[in-house]
Formats: sequence, C-alpha cells, structure tokens
Amino acid sequence: MTSSQSLPDLGNPESSGLVSLTTDQLAELRKTTPAKGLCLLELPLRGVHDEPSLYAACSHSLQLPEWFGHNADALVDCLTDLSWLDTDGYVLILREQIPFAKAHPDLSALLHELLLDVCLYWRDEGRLFLVADEAAPDQPHS
Repeated sequence: MTSSQSLPDLGNPESSGLVSLTTDQLAELRKTTPAKGLCLLELPLRGVHDEPSLYAACSHSLQLPEWFGHNADALVDCLTDLSWLDTDGYVLILREQIPFAKAHPDLSALLHELLLDVCLYWRDEGRLFLVADEAAPDQPHS
C-alpha cells in the first residue's frame, strides 16, 4: 500500500480491501461513511483473546443474525450476505487492532485473512467493503 493523505474512494468498489489509516483519517472516515450512504460498523478488539471471544465480539458489534454459527466459515457467510443491512456498501473499522495484533498475532492474522476474503467478494459483486485499522506509529499509512 502506498502512503497517502486522502481516504480511499468510498464510491468505488475497487477501493475494497484492508487499509491502515492515521487517527485523523479514521475520524474523517467515521464522518464521511454515513454521509455517502454507506454502513459504518466498528469491531472493538479489546478483550478478544481467542476464537470464541472473537466470534462473540463480531456477533454483537457487526449486527450478525441469530443464526450466526460462531466460527470462521459462518463469519464469512454472514459478512458476504449482510442482507439485513440495506446499504450500498460497508466500512468496518477495527478498534484496538495494534494491541490485539501484538498480543494475539495468529488470531489477528486469521481475522485479516477472513476479512480480506470478504472484501474481495464484495468488490467482485460491485460493492464497497473497506476494512480500516489504525496505523502503528512507525507504519506507513495508506
């Protein structure tokens, strides 16, 4: 990813993917997303320490249906459906990603892998699915 001061193009499904943004960019994303008619979701990762707690956090924060099966396949199935959210696209902000990734690198990698699959699915469907987290202080942002 290249360094940039602007947000990804929220009107373009090709912008779907995983991005790391500065604190100021995340604040701007929070303002801009609803104004563009997109669904803004936030997933707090504080307290997530294993797969069951990850799926519980996803179920609660991402407004997943009662039939969500609390496993990786079910998470992808739900996030590639989202029929209960009537919108033209989705922006998901991962909160507390830096400490989560440091404490649980394997779980963080799993989450990113699953979310990348979801981003690619929606891009291919012609809809935006953008996942953003905060760039580490020594990490270039995109």
